[in-house]
Amino acid sequence: MGTKMGMKNLILAAELQPRIMRETRGLLSPNTHAFSTLITMARHTYDWEPTARQRINHVPCRLYERGIMFIADSQGYGKLSAKESLDAAGKPGEKSRIQCKRLESGAEAASKDVRFLIECGFVKQLRPQRLGRNASYLLLLGDPEENRLVEDWAWECIEAGWKR
Repeated sequence: MGTKMGMKNLILAAELQPRIMRETRGLLSPNTHAFSTLITMARHTYDWEPTARQRINHVPCRLYERGIMFIADSQGYGKLSAKESLDAAGKPGEKSRIQCKRLESGAEAASKDVRFLIECGFVKQLRPQRLGRNASYLLLLGDPEENRLVEDWAWECIEAGWKR
C-alpha cells in the first residue's frame, strides 16, 4: 500500500500508558506487559483516517489481525539466549522444543493482555478467531466519536470483502 503503518497509532497508544493500570496487593501499578501488547498491536495497524487508496480498496484502520502468536514473537518469546542456543546445539529438536514452549507461554500472556485491554475499553474484538483466520481486534485509541467512526469504517471494509 505504501502507507506507513501505525505511526500515529503508536503515539496515541503511548498516551494511554498512564491509564493501563492493574491492581496488585491492593495497589495500582502500571501493567507494562499489557501496554507492550497494545504498542505491538498499534504498530501493526493502519492509522486513522484512511487514505484515498485505502478508501478505494476498503482497508480498515486500527484493525489488528496478525494474531496472538505474532504478539508473543514480537515480545521476544521463542527467542533463545546465546547459552541456550549452544546448549541445544548438540541435541536434535531441543531448540525447537524450547522455542515452542516459550511461544506458547507468550501466547497465553498476550491473550491475557488482550482480554485486559478489552476490559479496560482500549480494544474491541470485532471478529472471533476461526480456522485459518486470526481474530480481528479494533484499537480504541481516540475519543468516543472517533472510535465510533473507526469502527463504522472497519465494518464497512469487512462487509465490502476485507478478509486479511
